[in-house]
Amino acid sequence: MKRLLLLSVLVSTSLFGFADALKSISADFTQTITDDTNKTITYEGHLYAARPDMARWDYVKPVEKSVYVVGHKVTIVEPELEQAIVKTFRDEIDLFKILSKARKTGPDTYLATHGSQRFLIKIKDSIPMALSYQDAFENRIRIRFSRQKINTKLSASLFRPVIPEDYDLLTE
Repeated sequence: MKRLLLLSVLVSTSLFGFADALKSISADFTQTITDDTNKTITYEGHLYAARPDMARWDYVKPVEKSVYVVGHKVTIVEPELEQAIVKTFRDEIDLFKILSKARKTGPDTYLATHGSQRFLIKIKDSIPMALSYQDAFENRIRIRFSRQKINTKLSASLFRPVIPEDYDLLTE
């Protein structure tokens, strides 16, 4: 019985260890979105994410915008349009929750299901390298990370949207 318990602990550590040890991440990212006609658009930017449920995606190419995610609330600040959109979702959009649900499917490959969404995650040396999924519109999304910094202190203020007073504010 003790051997079975020890084996269970070792297996679950190997499956989920990278996610449990991940408290924060900052990284550059390249996001490609490919539609059902194989038309692709590529975005570049920087990601900050911290437990329990905060993320900030700063897009710099081809357009500038920032996407703040805190729990169920998403705020999108779009300087080119001089607007901000605030949405509340029923389900959290939590990177750490997705990673913690990941099950190992290959040497550096994990699969996670969050709601009806399936995510393929590439990990190298316990560091997320890429995330792929298909969205509700049948678009194939692949996000590749580079220059990752793991478990650095990220201020909570980093995740508070800054919306200029003269921007249109749209709430959904």
